[in-house]
Amino acid sequence: MYSSALTVKPMQNLFTKDFLAETFEEKVRSYIVDDKRFDLKVSGNDQDGYMLEIGLYDVHFGKFAWHKETNNDFDLKIAETLYREVLDDLLYQAKKYNITKILIIFGNDFFHYDNMKQETTSGTAQDTDTRLPKMYSKGLDMIFETVNKCLAIAPTEFIYVPSNHDYTMGYFASETIYRAYKQFNSFKYINVSPISRKYYLYGDVLIGLAHGDKETKENMLTLMQSEVPELWA
Repeated sequence: MYSSALTVKPMQNLFTKDFLAETFEEKVRSYIVDDKRFDLKVSGNDQDGYMLEIGLYDVHFGKFAWHKETNNDFDLKIAETLYREVLDDLLYQAKKYNITKILIIFGNDFFHYDNMKQETTSGTAQDTDTRLPKMYSKGLDMIFETVNKCLAIAPTEFIYVPSNHDYTMGYFASETIYRAYKQFNSFKYINVSPISRKYYLYGDVLIGLAHGDKETKENMLTLMQSEVPELWA
Protein backbone atom coordinates (compact mmCIF):
# COMPACT_ATOMS: atom_id res chain seq x y z
CA MET A 1 0.00 0.00 0.00
CA TYR A 2 1.99 2.96 -1.30
CA SER A 3 1.81 5.67 -3.93
CA SER A 4 4.41 7.34 -6.13
CA ALA A 5 4.54 10.53 -8.16
CA LEU A 6 6.49 11.42 -11.26
CA THR A 7 7.12 14.94 -12.51
CA VAL A 8 8.14 15.36 -16.15
CA LYS A 9 9.39 18.36 -18.04
CA PRO A 10 10.14 18.84 -21.77
CA MET A 11 13.81 18.36 -22.55
CA GLN A 12 15.61 21.66 -22.91
CA ASN A 13 18.77 22.75 -24.68
CA LEU A 14 18.54 20.07 -27.37
CA PHE A 15 20.33 22.40 -29.75
CA THR A 16 23.81 21.82 -28.34
CA LYS A 17 27.29 21.88 -29.84
CA ASP A 18 27.21 18.08 -29.89
CA PHE A 19 24.01 18.13 -31.91
CA LEU A 20 25.53 20.62 -34.36
CA ALA A 21 28.68 18.52 -34.76
CA GLU A 22 26.74 15.28 -35.24
CA THR A 23 24.38 16.92 -37.73
CA PHE A 24 27.31 18.32 -39.73
CA GLU A 25 28.99 14.91 -39.92
CA GLU A 26 25.72 13.25 -40.91
CA LYS A 27 25.06 15.69 -43.76
CA VAL A 28 28.61 15.44 -45.09
CA ARG A 29 28.40 11.63 -45.14
CA SER A 30 25.04 11.78 -46.89
CA TYR A 31 25.70 14.44 -49.51
CA ILE A 32 29.46 14.51 -50.14
CA VAL A 33 30.41 10.95 -50.99
CA ASP A 34 33.21 11.60 -53.49
CA ASP A 35 35.93 14.21 -53.03
CA LYS A 36 36.36 14.47 -56.83
CA ARG A 37 32.67 14.82 -57.54
CA PHE A 38 32.60 18.62 -57.66
CA ASP A 39 36.03 19.34 -59.12
CA LEU A 40 34.63 21.24 -62.08
CA LYS A 41 36.78 23.22 -64.46
CA VAL A 42 36.46 26.85 -63.42
CA SER A 43 36.58 29.21 -66.40
CA GLY A 44 37.69 32.79 -66.04
CA ASN A 45 35.68 33.85 -69.10
CA ASP A 46 31.91 34.05 -68.69
CA GLN A 47 31.25 36.27 -71.72
CA ASP A 48 29.71 33.45 -73.73
CA GLY A 49 27.58 32.16 -70.88
CA TYR A 50 25.05 33.17 -68.27
CA MET A 51 24.91 33.26 -64.50
CA LEU A 52 21.89 31.58 -62.95
CA GLU A 53 20.73 33.20 -59.72
CA ILE A 54 18.87 30.85 -57.37
CA GLY A 55 16.90 33.03 -54.95
CA LEU A 56 14.20 31.05 -53.15
CA TYR A 57 13.08 33.55 -50.55
CA ASP A 58 10.79 33.20 -47.53
CA VAL A 59 10.73 29.41 -47.45
CA HIS A 60 9.91 29.47 -43.70
CA PHE A 61 10.88 25.89 -42.91
CA GLY A 62 9.09 24.99 -39.68
CA LYS A 63 6.03 27.17 -40.18
CA PHE A 64 2.60 25.71 -39.45
CA ALA A 65 -0.70 26.78 -40.97
CA TRP A 66 -4.16 25.18 -41.03
CA HIS A 67 -6.37 25.76 -44.06
CA LYS A 68 -9.50 26.46 -42.00
CA GLU A 69 -7.72 29.45 -40.49
CA THR A 70 -5.51 30.55 -43.38
CA ASN A 71 -7.07 29.01 -46.54
CA ASN A 72 -3.88 26.95 -47.00
CA ASP A 73 -2.10 24.17 -45.15
CA PHE A 74 1.62 24.47 -44.49
CA ASP A 75 4.10 22.32 -42.60
CA LEU A 76 7.61 20.89 -42.89
CA LYS A 77 6.69 18.23 -45.47
CA ILE A 78 4.77 20.69 -47.64
CA ALA A 79 7.65 23.18 -47.50
CA GLU A 80 10.11 20.46 -48.51
CA THR A 81 7.94 19.33 -51.44
CA LEU A 82 7.33 22.86 -52.73
CA TYR A 83 10.98 23.85 -52.38
CA ARG A 84 12.23 20.82 -54.30
CA GLU A 85 9.63 21.24 -57.06
CA VAL A 86 10.53 24.89 -57.58
CA LEU A 87 14.28 24.26 -57.47
CA ASP A 88 14.08 21.40 -59.97
CA ASP A 89 11.87 23.45 -62.27
CA LEU A 90 14.28 26.40 -62.20
CA LEU A 91 17.24 24.18 -63.04
CA TYR A 92 15.26 22.48 -65.80
CA GLN A 93 14.19 25.80 -67.33
CA ALA A 94 17.80 27.00 -67.25
CA LYS A 95 19.03 24.07 -69.36
CA LYS A 96 18.27 26.00 -72.55
CA TYR A 97 20.98 28.52 -71.62
CA ASN A 98 24.75 28.15 -71.40
CA ILE A 99 25.07 28.39 -67.62
CA THR A 100 28.70 29.02 -66.65
CA LYS A 101 28.07 30.10 -63.05
CA ILE A 102 25.36 29.72 -60.42
CA LEU A 103 24.78 32.12 -57.53
CA ILE A 104 22.78 30.75 -54.58
CA ILE A 105 21.14 33.41 -52.43
CA PHE A 106 20.56 31.85 -49.02
CA GLY A 107 18.79 33.33 -46.01
CA ASN A 108 15.75 35.59 -46.34
CA ASP A 109 13.70 33.70 -43.70
CA PHE A 110 14.73 30.24 -44.84
CA PHE A 111 13.87 29.05 -41.33
CA HIS A 112 10.66 30.15 -39.64
CA TYR A 113 12.00 30.75 -36.13
CA ASP A 114 15.30 31.21 -34.37
CA ASN A 115 15.39 29.63 -30.90
CA MET A 116 14.11 26.84 -28.66
CA LYS A 117 11.21 29.06 -27.56
CA GLN A 118 9.97 29.04 -31.16
CA GLU A 119 10.42 32.77 -31.58
CA THR A 120 11.88 34.95 -34.31
CA THR A 121 15.23 36.66 -33.76
CA SER A 122 13.53 39.61 -32.06
CA GLY A 123 11.32 37.40 -29.87
CA THR A 124 8.01 37.21 -31.74
CA ALA A 125 6.22 33.91 -31.04
CA GLN A 126 5.43 31.73 -34.07
CA ASP A 127 3.08 28.90 -35.01
CA THR A 128 5.46 26.02 -35.65
CA ASP A 129 5.22 22.56 -37.12
CA THR A 130 8.19 20.97 -35.38
CA ARG A 131 11.04 21.25 -32.89
CA LEU A 132 14.05 23.39 -33.71
CA PRO A 133 16.59 20.54 -34.12
CA LYS A 134 14.33 18.76 -36.64
CA MET A 135 13.63 22.01 -38.50
CA TYR A 136 17.35 22.73 -38.69
CA SER A 137 18.25 19.20 -39.85
CA LYS A 138 15.56 19.07 -42.54
CA GLY A 139 16.46 22.57 -43.68
CA LEU A 140 20.10 21.55 -44.05
CA ASP A 141 18.96 18.64 -46.23
CA MET A 142 17.41 21.13 -48.62
CA ILE A 143 20.47 23.40 -48.63
CA PHE A 144 22.89 20.53 -49.24
CA GLU A 145 20.62 19.19 -51.97
CA THR A 146 20.52 22.65 -53.58
CA VAL A 147 24.31 23.04 -53.58
CA ASN A 148 24.82 19.51 -54.92
CA LYS A 149 22.38 20.01 -57.80
CA CYS A 150 23.93 23.36 -58.70
CA LEU A 151 27.51 22.06 -58.57
CA ALA A 152 26.49 19.28 -60.94
CA ILE A 153 25.76 22.00 -63.51
CA ALA A 154 28.34 24.76 -63.04
CA PRO A 155 30.73 26.36 -60.54
CA THR A 156 28.63 27.77 -57.73
CA GLU A 157 28.87 30.73 -55.41
CA PHE A 158 26.94 31.06 -52.15
CA ILE A 159 25.94 34.26 -50.39
CA TYR A 160 24.03 34.68 -47.13
CA VAL A 161 21.49 37.46 -46.62
CA PRO A 162 20.42 37.83 -42.95
CA SER A 163 16.73 38.17 -42.16
CA ASN A 164 14.41 38.94 -39.27
CA HIS A 165 13.00 35.44 -38.61
CA ASP A 166 16.20 33.39 -38.51
CA TYR A 167 19.35 35.47 -38.17
CA THR A 168 21.03 32.92 -35.87
CA MET A 169 19.84 29.74 -37.57
CA GLY A 170 20.65 31.11 -41.01
CA TYR A 171 24.16 32.00 -39.88
CA PHE A 172 24.73 28.51 -38.46
CA ALA A 173 23.49 26.90 -41.67
CA SER A 174 25.62 29.07 -43.95
CA GLU A 175 28.74 28.36 -41.88
CA THR A 176 27.92 24.65 -42.15
CA ILE A 177 27.77 24.91 -45.94
CA TYR A 178 31.11 26.73 -45.99
CA ARG A 179 32.86 24.03 -43.97
CA ALA A 180 31.33 21.21 -45.98
CA TYR A 181 32.27 22.48 -49.45
CA LYS A 182 35.30 24.71 -48.93
CA GLN A 183 37.70 22.09 -50.33
CA PHE A 184 36.12 22.20 -53.79
CA ASN A 185 37.57 24.65 -56.30
CA SER A 186 34.17 24.97 -57.96
CA PHE A 187 32.53 26.33 -54.80
CA LYS A 188 33.00 29.88 -53.53
CA TYR A 189 31.53 31.08 -50.26
CA ILE A 190 30.77 34.77 -49.70
CA ASN A 191 31.56 35.31 -46.03
CA VAL A 192 28.85 36.16 -43.54
CA SER A 193 28.99 39.68 -42.16
CA PRO A 194 26.68 41.59 -39.79
CA ILE A 195 25.69 43.86 -42.68
CA SER A 196 22.15 43.07 -43.76
CA ARG A 197 22.69 44.20 -47.35
CA LYS A 198 25.09 42.45 -49.71
CA TYR A 199 26.27 43.42 -53.18
CA TYR A 200 27.50 41.23 -56.00
CA LEU A 201 29.18 42.36 -59.23
CA TYR A 202 28.74 40.17 -62.30
CA GLY A 203 30.34 41.67 -65.38
CA ASP A 204 28.91 45.18 -65.63
CA VAL A 205 25.83 44.29 -63.58
CA LEU A 206 25.69 45.24 -59.89
CA ILE A 207 23.20 43.16 -57.91
CA GLY A 208 21.93 44.38 -54.54
CA LEU A 209 20.60 41.85 -52.04
CA ALA A 210 18.54 42.54 -48.91
CA HIS A 211 15.67 40.95 -47.03
CA GLY A 212 13.78 44.24 -46.92
CA ASP A 213 13.07 44.41 -43.20
CA LYS A 214 15.59 47.22 -42.62
CA GLU A 215 15.04 49.26 -45.78
CA THR A 216 12.46 51.88 -46.71
CA LYS A 217 11.05 52.96 -50.05
CA GLU A 218 12.82 56.27 -49.63
CA ASN A 219 16.36 55.06 -48.92
CA MET A 220 16.18 52.07 -51.28
CA LEU A 221 16.87 54.37 -54.24
CA THR A 222 20.21 55.60 -52.94
CA LEU A 223 21.58 52.75 -50.78
CA MET A 224 23.60 51.06 -53.52
CA GLN A 225 25.51 54.10 -54.74
CA SER A 226 26.22 55.34 -51.20
CA GLU A 227 27.25 52.01 -49.63
CA VAL A 228 29.39 50.61 -52.48
CA PRO A 229 30.39 53.62 -54.61
CA GLU A 230 33.39 51.81 -56.09
CA LEU A 231 31.19 48.99 -57.40
CA TRP A 232 28.52 51.46 -58.50
CA ALA A 233 31.15 53.31 -60.54
